[in-house]
Amino acid sequence: MELYLKKLSGFVFYTLGLTFFGMYLIKSMGKLGVLPTWWFEVFDLPLAISALVYAGTSVHLSLRSKDNKAVLSGILITLVLISIFVVLFTLNYWVPLGMQKMFA
Repeated sequence: MELYLKKLSGFVFYTLGLTFFGMYLIKSMGKLGVLPTWWFEVFDLPLAISALVYAGTSVHLSLRSKDNKAVLSGILITLVLISIFVVLFTLNYWVPLGMQKMFA
């Protein structure tokens, strides 16, 4: 299951990463209006999720042995990755959540 998840998240990560690169090139040429800006705003968290899942499954597969499930390391890796995602989510929606008023 972890190997399949690693392959799937790697495919999604590389696909989204290539689209970000393409949209950056399109934006630098001044084409397609606001579509590249919208793309950067909407698909940054899915890119982050796919990167975190890919990284987490890679680390988990490298830490566990072939015959061991390594549940504790999986839980610890998941908690670290969830906390990283919460930080990224908060930074992404800092202004819409009204957080700047709390620290002004």
